Amino acid sequence: MIEISAVSKSYGSGRSAVTVLDRVSLTVERGEIAAVVGPSGAGKSTLAHCINLLVTPTSGQILVGGEDLTRLTGAALRTARRSIGTVFQGSSLLRRRTAAQNIALPLEYFGVTRAGQRARVGELLDMVGLADRADAYPSELSGGQRQRIGIARALALRPSVLLADEATSGLDPATTASILGLFKRIRDEFDLSIVLITHEMDVVRETADTVARLEGGRIVEAGSIAEVLTNPGSSLARELIPDRAHLAPAADETAWELVYSSAQVRSDWLLDVSDALNTRVGLLSATIEQVDGTGVGRLVVSIDSGLADAAVRDALSKAGLSGNPLGAHKRERSAA
Repeated sequence: MIEISAVSKSYGSGRSAVTVLDRVSLTVERGEIAAVVGPSGAGKSTLAHCINLLVTPTSGQILVGGEDLTRLTGAALRTARRSIGTVFQGSSLLRRRTAAQNIALPLEYFGVTRAGQRARVGELLDMVGLADRADAYPSELSGGQRQRIGIARALALRPSVLLADEATSGLDPATTASILGLFKRIRDEFDLSIVLITHEMDVVRETADTVARLEGGRIVEAGSIAEVLTNPGSSLARELIPDRAHLAPAADETAWELVYSSAQVRSDWLLDVSDALNTRVGLLSATIEQVDGTGVGRLVVSIDSGLADAAVRDALSKAGLSGNPLGAHKRERSAA
């Protein structure tokens, strides 16, 4: 596992100091895929560089397997870095080295014998499905193949933590899906802790077990994917399942925005709510997905404007949903 404890990073000193990370804490268990998201300038890249100790935090700890890497220097730090493999955006392969030679690079650096290198590189090429491309140069590989070689290189030293920094950025949807499938298989086979730094919400929904949103150098929201998506007040949930265009309600109806607030919502909840309110409930738009075995959804429905908000919320709550009215005429009616 990896524990990021109260990590801060500032550049400069005195009044000119700029704080990029402010006491960031995050724990990723063994066998867990954790995503870190956030807008440009939130500190995601700096956090990635602190995790693999390319940048030394100003304060705080990076613990892998209980060992604080921030206290190490010199040879001890270089050895400890073996526990963290990094996959970069665009794979960052050396263009004058073949696929096999790129994978072997960290093994060479740490003095692994030629026979040991060949054996390990062969294992990793098989694992990423590119045994037949061992002698190909990066220019002869597709973007997805280069990224697979980058993943194999990151695993060469058998790390316990894998850091993927925007690893699927710029890849087409099919290639992205194959890379995400590979991450899941790696997690399952090697029981790794995987940290995904990404801005792609589809990647988070498809792959991550947990997610944390970084904003202004601080983690402002975090939790399991299911917890976040079933939290009615979560702004991160709205990013993970964004609003969709919806049909307009009838003149005597109000649009209500709903979210699944329970891990178990019956498929016929619409009928249950209609019966409870003794009125028709119309579906204006819906985004419903299965995430980590849990149904999650964001919907807009139409409900009779004459009903009290409290009665509607009570019926929704019993069905495992929560919601708020959207129409201006409803707000005016409620205020009156």
